Amino acid sequence: LPTKYGVVLFYAYRTVADPSALLEWHREALGADCLGVLGRVRVAAEGINGTLAAPMTNAHTDDALASSNLHTYVHLAVSKFPEVFRDVDWKTSVVDGGAPPFPDLKLELRDEICSSGLKDTNADFVRDFGGVHLSPKEFHDALVHAARPAGHGTKGSKRVRQTLDERVLPPPVPPLDVRELDSSNTVVVDVRNHYEVAAGKFDHPALVDPSTRTYDEFPRWLRDNKTTLADKTVLMYCTGGIRCEKASSLARQLGLPRVFQLRGGIHRYLESDVGANAESSLFVGENYVFDSRRASTVARKCEMCNRMSETASHGTNEPFYGDVSIAPGPEGTEVLLNAGCRVCCVCRDRVLCCDTCFHVSEQRDLYCIRHMHLKGIYHTRLSRFSVDELERQSLRLREEHEKMLKSKASRGKRRTVMKQIRRVDDAKEAVRTSSPQQLQ
Repeated sequence: LPTKYGVVLFYAYRTVADPSALLEWHREALGADCLGVLGRVRVAAEGINGTLAAPMTNAHTDDALASSNLHTYVHLAVSKFPEVFRDVDWKTSVVDGGAPPFPDLKLELRDEICSSGLKDTNADFVRDFGGVHLSPKEFHDALVHAARPAGHGTKGSKRVRQTLDERVLPPPVPPLDVRELDSSNTVVVDVRNHYEVAAGKFDHPALVDPSTRTYDEFPRWLRDNKTTLADKTVLMYCTGGIRCEKASSLARQLGLPRVFQLRGGIHRYLESDVGANAESSLFVGENYVFDSRRASTVARKCEMCNRMSETASHGTNEPFYGDVSIAPGPEGTEVLLNAGCRVCCVCRDRVLCCDTCFHVSEQRDLYCIRHMHLKGIYHTRLSRFSVDELERQSLRLREEHEKMLKSKASRGKRRTVMKQIRRVDDAKEAVRTSSPQQLQ
């Protein structure tokens, strides 16, 4: 196996006249085994989004493109489809180690290149409504000034709240004057999912974590909070920039007048002079990515014990065949919880957990922030408990369900607890009758 892989990330919101033809070209260009290209590419009528990796032929360089077949791909793509790939920001990185960043090559034709759940949006929506892109240095300066206490920002032009009319284009975003910013008139919005924010974020007093599980939950959060954000300067960021494109576009469509986003995302910030310098960088932790490039040497706060630890991580995607937990799957099946992948035993979201908590947790039962209130009463494997212990779990779960009814919690949350109550009751009956039945 090669010791180094080059990785390239890219996206483009461009109208694609024939998405099927673009996808087929990728199958032909990348399908040859001799190229060794792995990764993910999504094609839609609104553009393209991809992350690709290939073995590097020169282990003594960090030029991911020049020393791998990715260089050939980029050259052919730009030559063949200039209208799609013009001005694309090709972000590169290098993976050291024998394991490839991706297990295979997956090419998909989708409705969106990044699933936001927004209907009837296209490349024109991003072009017409998108927020202003700030370079890493401009974004950094804005964060520095926005961290000042309330009242330290100079008074600029009077901010007029826009009347919401999604049928017309909003006026242009006024130029950003960082001297006007302070912690009272600025909000920094992390567009990523909560488990990504937990791994690393900009350390800032005005930072807001929408606590989403998936990107398609963000539009609802934005609509619910548009009134609060209306009088603020909104600074958005994400991993590589793509999620901010529609996020900022929706914000502008909803009437937010001052929306800015970090060009190239955290990836470009950490490569910049201000971001790469440990003394000046405002980003703390790890830039979470969805492959084996994840780092594991940065101190982060464990979500189980709330202590800082260099071993705190979301685990790996590698199979584990040791002491695993068994979770109920669809249609009465069972799912083996990968002991190497640290996930919530209730919702299967990734949990940022240190090694100590992971190994002492009973049967690897971990809990995300949303389900920490179920710790100790919601378990995956029930056959290890006595009748009394199961009775206690059942009672506590029923109390939790009553609280949910009073607080008008969503039907899905109530259903999750009721399903666990039935599992616990079945487990009690199985223990009483000493039945070896398989618990579902």
